[in-house]
Amino acid sequence: EARAAIEPQHCIICHREHQGVRVTSEPTYCKACHQELKLKNEPLDISHQQLVKEKRWGSCLSCHDFHGNHIMELPTKVGQGLSAEQIERYFKGSPSPYSKKKHYPTKEKKQ
Repeated sequence: EARAAIEPQHCIICHREHQGVRVTSEPTYCKACHQELKLKNEPLDISHQQLVKEKRWGSCLSCHDFHGNHIMELPTKVGQGLSAEQIERYFKGSPSPYSKKKHYPTKEKKQ
């Protein structure tokens, strides 16, 4: 159901060519899968369940990257992660504020 709602297999859901920005969707797509979020070992000072209850979907990207590929040290307090301004600048084309270390590196293009 979640995949049907956000269609992640289609890149253009989040990335549109010729728009002058890196990401064209709103950063609230997490709600498609995580409406019933409960963690056994809550890492934050405010529970993920409370963040969901308050519909604070814009806060997800301060700790979690879009594709789940960046290796990062996650904060333990809400507000210690990336700011909304950092994420917005990244959406608009600024360098990535996420870690350069990746679980799965992209292949280098041959020139």
